[in-house]
Amino acid sequence: MRCASTRFPVFACAALVLLVTGASQFRAKAQARIEYIDLQRFPAITLHVSLSGPSEGGKPDIRGIGLSENGIPHAVDYFECPEDSIRLSIGILLDRSASMAQLGGKPDPDSTKLREAKSAISSFLGLLGARDQGALFSFATEPYTLRHLFTVEQDFTFDAWRVGAALVPIAAGGGTRMWQAVIDAVRLLDGRAGRRILILLTDGKNQLGESYRSTAIQRAKDAGIPVFTIALGPDADIGVLAGLAEATGGRFHFAPEPRDLQDAFDALGESILTDNCVLQYVSRNPCYDGSRRDIHLEFAGPGYVMEADSFYTVASRIGTVTLQPELPGSVFARDSLAVPIILPEYLSIKEAVSYDMTIRYSYDLMQFMRLETAGSMSDGAEVLVRETEPGELQVSCTSMYPFFPSGSLFTLHFLSLPSDSAARAVVHISDAMLEGRCPVQVLVEGAEVEIRPCEDHFLYGDSLWVILRPDGTDGLLPLMLRGTLPAGAEARVVLRLSSEDLPFDIHGVETAGGMCAGGGVLMQEIEPGLLEFTASATGGDDSLLFSLRIAAREAPRAPLFAAMRMGPVEISTGCRVIAEGDFSGLWGTVIIDGICEPVLRLRRQHAVRNYPNPFVDGTSIQFVLPEDGRTVLRVMDGSGRVVATLLDAPLRRGEYAFRFSGNRLPAGEYYALLEHDGGVEVRRMLLLR
Repeated sequence: MRCASTRFPVFACAALVLLVTGASQFRAKAQARIEYIDLQRFPAITLHVSLSGPSEGGKPDIRGIGLSENGIPHAVDYFECPEDSIRLSIGILLDRSASMAQLGGKPDPDSTKLREAKSAISSFLGLLGARDQGALFSFATEPYTLRHLFTVEQDFTFDAWRVGAALVPIAAGGGTRMWQAVIDAVRLLDGRAGRRILILLTDGKNQLGESYRSTAIQRAKDAGIPVFTIALGPDADIGVLAGLAEATGGRFHFAPEPRDLQDAFDALGESILTDNCVLQYVSRNPCYDGSRRDIHLEFAGPGYVMEADSFYTVASRIGTVTLQPELPGSVFARDSLAVPIILPEYLSIKEAVSYDMTIRYSYDLMQFMRLETAGSMSDGAEVLVRETEPGELQVSCTSMYPFFPSGSLFTLHFLSLPSDSAARAVVHISDAMLEGRCPVQVLVEGAEVEIRPCEDHFLYGDSLWVILRPDGTDGLLPLMLRGTLPAGAEARVVLRLSSEDLPFDIHGVETAGGMCAGGGVLMQEIEPGLLEFTASATGGDDSLLFSLRIAAREAPRAPLFAAMRMGPVEISTGCRVIAEGDFSGLWGTVIIDGICEPVLRLRRQHAVRNYPNPFVDGTSIQFVLPEDGRTVLRVMDGSGRVVATLLDAPLRRGEYAFRFSGNRLPAGEYYALLEHDGGVEVRRMLLLR
């Protein structure tokens, strides 16, 4: 430009030069544009950005990117632009199991699935650019050995024609070991240049090595390799394939018929084969609140600054949580009652949650005791509870981080009050609020429990038979409770035993395995010949209170039967009733057996015998009944414990034999006891090993 004319002052010429130079710089200004916003993995956001500008400035670095959403700064997790060398490294993983040669569950001589798959893959390969590398893998298992077959049909190459040629000889056969194939393919893709992508096409379900599933997903995530999955036909494991794509950052495509594979690969080409830069970040507002989010991007580099603006709108979707009390079907009056408040949905353990609710209960049947957070979602949090009026609790917690993502929010403890008859108590939640980062809708439920009246009567029934040996060895005489003591319920038991005229001595008590194991038993002689036992019992499945340790005083010449009576007895369960035992009949029977040979030879007609004796594996127990009647045949060990009940039924007179096996018993002395017509006969048997 010439400025020599005298009509233009020097300063005017200088201004004109600056104006022209500035216009030239303006035309060369670097520019950025957000082409596409991918919300498929919201709150993770993927932006496809096109950049243009002076090449001498170079591509922007992730450290020079500023991003804000609705004016709030956000960190950029990932940024990548196409390079001059390799743009994409794509691995195609093809299922070539036997089902790929079937159609509709029947053999397909035309191999329609494989043919359409090869055609669609070939078309996709034709879309690859000069800077794209492709590889072809296939997988199956051997039909009989089930050996994993992962084949590199064509290693990574810029020559798409070579990859397509490798498709031609592939044939179907064998089983499907999908997860191990994904691990193998990820291993080959890891470390490749450019953007790395794995495309998986399968028509079935993983048949072997299901334990590799989590490993395959984690390997792909660690390597930053998205897996794009294509499910062919209704037999494919659609949910698993969609989950694999979702977990790794890929996309899922469903091809109902083989002819639909072309559309699936076309869609893949549109999303994968792009020159756009890819930027990823996570929105700091993860809520589906229907709001508009304005995005502002700024790229800064040597000699340039680029800016781009866009926006997206998330769907309006309010989450739902349910609060429900969990009650047992029924409890006895005066029992403690634990009521966990259950939240079945999942919450984030990384975000603070607050809640406030009203809990109403049947105060005429229940008494509130305490609130417990140990072992619940609220473990370690400060939960406030106050009884605003009879039968109404207000429970609240401000800003707690859930200890567990789901389960019991907290547990309420009640005491069921005395009741003359069965009644139904109610625990119901109302006016509940739960707040986190995202708004939720709270659904509440109630529950009922039957409060049963206290047991009015407990009975002591017949104890087990006990045989005492005359050598002074202790035996255990169990004291059994007949009646219902609920699991976990506590009771105080007091009973008395007249020890006069008993042919054995009482050396103490044994609580192991009984309801009194936790509290112990106090035995004292309150007057000569009268023992009193005081114990604390805890209800459960067992009916054994405790056992007496007894030993015979001397050996009689014939078996001696000792009948005992107990009383008086008190059982206090915390109910309004103190139960009294009923002991109108025999409480227990103890046999002192001198094992006198003359007595054993003088058998009555229905005397018990066995053959062989001694025995190793088993023996036949035989007897003759002179008349009809109820008959019981038991086998006991030397301590009086019943090891087998072979018979308990009415029998007609006649001869009988029953087989007794000692395969699982230790060697030693055993006794066969036959009860018939009010009498008891004993046979000593010896088991050898």
